[in-house]
Amino acid sequence: MNARLILTTSCLLLLAAGTSQAAGWEKLPPLPEPVGGSVVESHQGRVIIAGGTNWKDGTKRWLDKVRALDPATMKWETWKDLDRPVAYTVSGVQNEPTKESALVFGGGINAEGMQPSVRTLKDGKFTARQVEMPANAVLCAGGVHGRTMVFSGGAPDTMQIAKAGTDTWSVDLETMAVTTLAPHPGKPFVTSGHCMDLFGRLYVFGGGTWDEKAQTVVNLDEAHAFDARKNEWKKLRPLPYAARGMTAVALYQEKPEGGSIVKPFVYLAGGYKSDAEGFTNAAWLYDTSKDRYRPAPPLPYKAMVALVVHEGFVYCLGGEDKKQSRTDAFFRIKVEELMPE
Repeated sequence: MNARLILTTSCLLLLAAGTSQAAGWEKLPPLPEPVGGSVVESHQGRVIIAGGTNWKDGTKRWLDKVRALDPATMKWETWKDLDRPVAYTVSGVQNEPTKESALVFGGGINAEGMQPSVRTLKDGKFTARQVEMPANAVLCAGGVHGRTMVFSGGAPDTMQIAKAGTDTWSVDLETMAVTTLAPHPGKPFVTSGHCMDLFGRLYVFGGGTWDEKAQTVVNLDEAHAFDARKNEWKKLRPLPYAARGMTAVALYQEKPEGGSIVKPFVYLAGGYKSDAEGFTNAAWLYDTSKDRYRPAPPLPYKAMVALVVHEGFVYCLGGEDKKQSRTDAFFRIKVEELMPE
């Protein structure tokens, strides 16, 4: 293959990553209301969306609604409200061998301030437990592995990005004990693309950090992985460009001869590139075994979105599509259409 053809092929792939809507995304009925910053997880046969924020008449609204999608009917069920509104949390699903799985989320913020608590969803009801959390528990990276919820980075609230940190810590979901872990080795950050894989590795991509000289938030291109079992960070290849507000989900392939899970890929999409470029729908597939990125099918719209893997699909829900705006857009795509050949 000659150099010109290689260059042309690469350009076409990059252009595909920035098109307005990729083939393969199925448009679904809109969400019950526009929302961003919510808890979105797959839980017991349902896609759950809880809390978050939206805007009305120029005022930011903090939400306490809990809704569950039945994919068989594509209808949303309204569950009991949260005990109080909350957004910008760390979340995950706790799977214990002898117990029913539980959706958990912790930290976050509402109009009253940071929420030093962990909430658990079982049997359609949330319970809240107070935790002696560090001050930075808003806009963190994190996830759940086993009985442990991990937090890294974050700020005291959404208006104090200058106080963002690199602290990493965990909460034992049985005892609520807090443990200090190895700090994130990069710059203080918020709103990174992040996900926890099934092996206890937390991947953290990009985010925003405070530039003291310019007195503004600037985007990061750095990437790291944290092994929760070993309490160790590893530096990864930087992102193709700096961005904050990307969303990440881990995707898995099965071995052809069996059902065993192999090393995951990470689908990274959306976010905010710069004041000049604004929000993006560009997407990348990060190969965790080769430490490399390749262009992937882009999101169906430009925004900081929520993504969740559920029963062979990646669902794309709502998000911040403009400043002081949220969308009720709702799409899904088959996991296999995002994976490499």
